[in-house]
Amino acid sequence: MQLSRADIIRLFQVGLEHVHSKIIVLAARLAERQPGGVSELLRLALIPQSSGKKSGLDSQLLANSLDYLMSDGFERDVRSLLDHPEAWVREGVAISCGRWDSKESPFLTAYEEALIALALGRENSGRKYGLVRLLVHDDYHIRQDALKRLQRYDDKYTTEYLVDELQLMFSECSDEWLTYVGALADPRFIDLLVAIFLGCPMQGRLSHRVPLQKKILSVLVRIGTPKAATRLVELLDDDRNEVPYFTREALAEFGSVASAPLLNAYGVASRMRRTSAQAVAKAAGKRALPLLLDALRDAYAEVRANAVEGLKVLGSEAVPPLIEFVGRESGDGRTDAIRALGIIGDPRAAESLAQLAVTADGQLKPTLLESLGRIEASASWQALQASSRHASRHIRMATARALQTYPARDALHLLVEILENDPHPRVRTATVESLAVWMLSRQDDGGLEALIKSLDDPDEGVRDTAAAVLVRFEERLLRFLQSAGGASLKSDRLDDVVERIHDRIHQREMRFSPLPEPETTTSLPGPVTDAVQFTVVAPARLTRGQVAPLDVFAHTGVDVTHIVQRAGLEYGSQIRHRTKGPVPVERGSVLRVCVVVPSLQFADNNLVHWTGSLGNANFVLRVPEAATICQHEGTVHVMLDEADIARLRFVLDVGETSLTSADVTSTMERVRSAFASYASEDRERVLARVQGMQKVLPDLDVFVDVVALRSGERWKDRLQEEILARDVFYLFWSEAAMKSHWVEFEWRYALQARGEYFINPVPLSPPELAPPPAELRSLHFRDWTLFADGTRSAARAAASRPKSTSARTPKTSRSARPLRPTKRTPSRPTKR
Repeated sequence: MQLSRADIIRLFQVGLEHVHSKIIVLAARLAERQPGGVSELLRLALIPQSSGKKSGLDSQLLANSLDYLMSDGFERDVRSLLDHPEAWVREGVAISCGRWDSKESPFLTAYEEALIALALGRENSGRKYGLVRLLVHDDYHIRQDALKRLQRYDDKYTTEYLVDELQLMFSECSDEWLTYVGALADPRFIDLLVAIFLGCPMQGRLSHRVPLQKKILSVLVRIGTPKAATRLVELLDDDRNEVPYFTREALAEFGSVASAPLLNAYGVASRMRRTSAQAVAKAAGKRALPLLLDALRDAYAEVRANAVEGLKVLGSEAVPPLIEFVGRESGDGRTDAIRALGIIGDPRAAESLAQLAVTADGQLKPTLLESLGRIEASASWQALQASSRHASRHIRMATARALQTYPARDALHLLVEILENDPHPRVRTATVESLAVWMLSRQDDGGLEALIKSLDDPDEGVRDTAAAVLVRFEERLLRFLQSAGGASLKSDRLDDVVERIHDRIHQREMRFSPLPEPETTTSLPGPVTDAVQFTVVAPARLTRGQVAPLDVFAHTGVDVTHIVQRAGLEYGSQIRHRTKGPVPVERGSVLRVCVVVPSLQFADNNLVHWTGSLGNANFVLRVPEAATICQHEGTVHVMLDEADIARLRFVLDVGETSLTSADVTSTMERVRSAFASYASEDRERVLARVQGMQKVLPDLDVFVDVVALRSGERWKDRLQEEILARDVFYLFWSEAAMKSHWVEFEWRYALQARGEYFINPVPLSPPELAPPPAELRSLHFRDWTLFADGTRSAARAAASRPKSTSARTPKTSRSARPLRPTKRTPSRPTKR
């Protein structure tokens, strides 16, 4: 490489500005071969620095740099600068020569001197820039002490020096380093911080990636300039960047500074419209209204759902424009606008929504009722009362579900009235669930008597559901039964519920108690498990506008002929059927059967109580008038404890005429392995649920060691391998899971790699407290009341022991069922 005199002079300048020993000494050795030697080129290198010292170089920094030349044999060249025309240069040379003459540690770098000063507890103001390097020292206490001393200095050149120095410390980022950069709040750090944010090294001084990114975002917020906000918006807008959810939260903290770049990006960027409506609303306020309303017209449901979240942030300011939007628009955007009005809950919307509910069609009316159920107003209440007496059972069911969120206590009385008087069992089942949700969320026991009476309902589904929800009241139910109002309520089914509550309390206490010594006596036989097959039956061909039955049967292998004959007699037409299986199921289990046909806009669920003989879940399928004449794919989910144990994919024909008998089912997937994604705060609940699944399905392999895996070095590759290797992805959803960056990574990868139907949500909290992600809202997050905290297991056991006078199954003695303590799992390190 050929270097000119100008190159060597520039090399001297760079080394002196950065106090970089290797560069300074290298430049001196190169200068030895040039005319004039080291002294002349060094003198020329210092001349440009005399005007304002814009590079941050002063006499003290110059002395630190010259020390390296003195110690490397260039003493005479350094002393030749004592007659330099600039006073600050002469002062720096004098300091270096004085240290050399007095033998004051001439061989120590600024970094080494700062380290010695810290170790001896002395101030080191003469060479304080070495403290910057100590911000990334291996020892935590040294880093903390260096940070405290740096924060005491007020030097206008410090920031100038740090901007250059931090370039050399990129890969050694530490918490103390970020803290000091945040205290300086200099805009020149923005690009460097963004680069570190995107790099996110897993190694370094911080425990893992998330705290590092959050710390960087807090520094950018503290800088608070439009450039910082614009750079974050660019990150969110670029699909190539893997930006975590809390980046949007940080952007909202910029306030009005971020409003302009956010509004510009939200109007044109698809990724921003899918994810950032809340940040836009928080930063821009009312100015975001036109863009959010426009997003409600978007063809993508994800964009519309995110716009609803942004409108929720605006609150009452969005109500008048939303009311006008509902009156003017149609289609899916109108439905989402109605949902937004319900979430906001402003009484001003009640009158308009109530009037619309009178004339709305069957598809829009449930959404209207859901929104009216969130608004406490006289118009809302009158509309809900009228809908509770509607001729359609579907509207009455939607009313019962809407009442579970109505704020006033009038909802409790109306739910009790529906439960006591409605003739349809499906409506009463939905009412039992809604009544339990209302009472549990408000700590009100006013409907307990009605729920207890539902244990004697003529319909088995109502009885099973009532038993399941009553178990969740635990001590509240026990106190009620001891009071004057509950003392007279006695029945065998109620005794079963009380017994299950005691079992549940006892098992929870045993979970935190030492395991008993193993018994030497022979254990009693365990529960009976059957090899269960599933058959789906439907008409051979459907026509537009037709209302037709669809049945899913649970049975043993010998019942197939009986099922086909029974379905043929009941349908009165040619049928299609196919049988697949078996799956091991414990007797006494309560299975939930969900049928979904997306292209026919059909989704419904029902319960099957498996007693060892035939079980049936029946559905009523309405074919839309606009349905396409073709084959429509659907899926049957058979779930235990809200987790899939089998999936049946089937095809329905929609045409002009009926067909002869044929197979309706194409495939069945038996679930043999699963990946459990959950937040560490929910570990106890998740392990209890998994143990319940494996009790019924002994060969079910559930990967639950995700907590330990995430702390490993190859966590990302290993997580992806485990997810791809499993039959189903159990997403245990709660408030903690909703905030977990790890859980978000897992379900997003599962969605991308395997598709929506691979993910099986297992709600641990109601959707009001933990709303599902926008990308997964089409999945089954709703019926949390039957499943949270293992309630379904209690419901299954309660339902498995009917009255002793029943002819179905003899009641098992309590003494014949030994309590088995829950297996304790060794604690694992918390990861988030």
